[in-house]
Amino acid sequence: MFDKSKIENNIDDEFIRGYSHVDFTSSTNMYFNFLKYISDFFENEIILDIGTYAGHSALVLSLNGKNKVESFDVKNIMTSEEITNISRDFNIKFLEFRAQDIPLEKYEKAKIIFLDIIHNGCEEREVFEIILKSGFNGILICDDINFNSEMESFWNGIILPKTDKIIDRESGFGAILFDSKYEKYFPGVTIEKTEKLE
Repeated sequence: MFDKSKIENNIDDEFIRGYSHVDFTSSTNMYFNFLKYISDFFENEIILDIGTYAGHSALVLSLNGKNKVESFDVKNIMTSEEITNISRDFNIKFLEFRAQDIPLEKYEKAKIIFLDIIHNGCEEREVFEIILKSGFNGILICDDINFNSEMESFWNGIILPKTDKIIDRESGFGAILFDSKYEKYFPGVTIEKTEKLE
């Protein structure tokens, strides 16, 4: 299991006070701390947040201020005022697109992709195939990989270096490494490796 001491209390107290309605430190939301941890390794890169919803993951991914975050969803639940304020205060661009309609070059240029969409396994698999075709060579982080049998099937069908041993989260949380050079960001974690993609 990932060394939680590396990510506990990783998010600035001032930021947490500004978003007091979200418990960024609870064990169920430890993935926010992991997102902050992993994004801190990158500078001047593009990070894609696929599945904006309330924008919390995009916010956390943008906290180091050194990367550009683009957050996509078919419809998010934020008001236009929230989008304007967050876009102004953080380096985030919110866009309304289906993940399948995002241009391939956006996927290719990204270093981190956080995938948290519909949870039916089919759309996640479709987006994963698009990411493969794009030439992406970064870290793909998938939320809710144990949410239901369809998501488990999606996750288990991925035959690339991956781990689901990052944090304890009942609904699951995993990372797929498209380049072995990123293994160093996962100390103490066994990366499952197989030879070919099904």
